[in-house]
Parts: sequence; C-alpha cells; structure tokens
Amino acid sequence: MSSIAATTPTVDIRRLGHCTDRKALVLETFDGLAAGERLVVVNDHMPNGLLRHFEEQRPGAFGWTPLESGPEVYRVEIAKIR
Repeated sequence: MSSIAATTPTVDIRRLGHCTDRKALVLETFDGLAAGERLVVVNDHMPNGLLRHFEEQRPGAFGWTPLESGPEVYRVEIAKIR
C-alpha cells in the first residue's frame, strides 16, 4: 500500500443509523481536509443522497469518484478542491 493511500481517511457509514448522522460524519471529515486531500466513503449502496447533499452544501468544493460499485460494498472517493 502506498503512503498516499495509507493517509487517506476512510469513513465507513454502513453501521451508522440515521442518514443525518452519516452525512454529518462525512462532512465533518471532509471539512477537516486540506485542499487537494481526499477521503473514501464506504457504504452498502451507492450514496447518491450524500452526493446531493454535497452538491447543496459544498458546491464546487469537491470531486466525486466512484471506486467500487457493489453489489455488497460501494466505495466513493471525495476530493477537496478548495
């Protein structure tokens, strides 16, 4: 594993209860990143609601790259642009 991958935070939201808890944790982690850094979100389905939340709350500030598309695990990389 590269040192870049080792320092990328991973947020596994599969076991969190409420959707608002999931979004809050991911946004908190994202907000703690410096521009150019990224995090990986792991879920049991494609987090399209999270994407819409980012589009509303952080427009133009992030990049969204699906890394794994199921059927059991979905991983998305969210990069902080600014």
